[in-house]
Amino acid sequence: MTNDNDTERISYLLAQLVSNEASEPEVRELFDLLKDSNDESPVRHQVEQLWKTYQEEEFLPETDWEKMYSKIIETPVIEIHTRKRPGFYRIVAAATVILSLGVGTWFILNHLPKKELVATTIPARQDVVAPQSENAVITLANGKQIALDSYGVGSLAIQGAVKLVKTADGQIAYSGTSSKLQYNTIYNPRGSKEIHLTLADGTRIWLNSESSLRYPTAFIGKYRKVEITGEAYFEVAHNADRPFIVSKGDMDVHVLGTHFNVNAYDDQTNIKVTLLEGSVKVSKEGRPAILVPGQQAQFTKNGEMKIAYANTDEAVAWVHGRFSFEDERLENILTQLSRWYNVDVVFRDTKYMNYHFTGDLPRYDNISVILEMLKKANNVEFNIENKTITVGGK
Repeated sequence: MTNDNDTERISYLLAQLVSNEASEPEVRELFDLLKDSNDESPVRHQVEQLWKTYQEEEFLPETDWEKMYSKIIETPVIEIHTRKRPGFYRIVAAATVILSLGVGTWFILNHLPKKELVATTIPARQDVVAPQSENAVITLANGKQIALDSYGVGSLAIQGAVKLVKTADGQIAYSGTSSKLQYNTIYNPRGSKEIHLTLADGTRIWLNSESSLRYPTAFIGKYRKVEITGEAYFEVAHNADRPFIVSKGDMDVHVLGTHFNVNAYDDQTNIKVTLLEGSVKVSKEGRPAILVPGQQAQFTKNGEMKIAYANTDEAVAWVHGRFSFEDERLENILTQLSRWYNVDVVFRDTKYMNYHFTGDLPRYDNISVILEMLKKANNVEFNIENKTITVGGK
């Protein structure tokens, strides 16, 4: 519940933000207040005043305020969140619009037709489309490799009494039991759509691009254990008698049945485990900790473990076809783009690496659309040639 003092403070901070006078602590304070607020009136008022100001200066055409506000709350920026806390995300969406107005990207993010989003600095012949197929490869226990894009719907392999199939909606599923422990490995390369995999116990896994998973064809023994490199989202089938373990080096996640995301790319500084539902025990080098929903554990390469509440929607946006960033470094954003679009990235000046961005971007648009949004928000030029992005121009 928001009190009058909070409402006044939000109004003041929004005014500071719009005028580009807000300090970094003030920006963080603003979004912290918005997260706890159920009162959208300060944001609504600021957006309306901005709209009127732009109209007076003839930057924007006349429009119906109510219709515009409706468009804000219906924008794809919040499409994956509305089932959970619609009031909160209306406020965040409107706040995002205000922030966008401050850097001149209102139309870029919300109103321009898709064709106008194509970056003028990127020739159409050099543009890169989002992944169109699942190019993952499954290596069976006998060493045989199955390239998923070469197979249609139906049976892919039979290993003992365990059957591997590709379903009509493109999912990969195992079924059956076995008394023999056999491992398969699935590798999803750069430039491939995410893979939806169902293990023999009913556990569902989404595997991101440039990621791999090693797992038994059927679980036997005391534990259900898989090994990951890269990123995957897990919805673990409950089995109190047989805990499920996700392992990455000396880091383990122990669960009975829950929903969580593991981000464990080899080229990243930290491993991140984000819990959405249930509870998990995370451990590194034998040091355990329990996570509750909304928390994220980060493991550094020097052995430290940090636990804090995190933006769970940002962590799993990729599962829902979005890129979501909260005050994220441009270097990290472009690393994600490089995996998804299978492109290389070159920075002409390392200063660009530390530019920051907050926003929600479409995952299935051409890369030029994404780069144009980043360009407008950060005033950075991008050039693409031979599937290499040069940051800071040619």
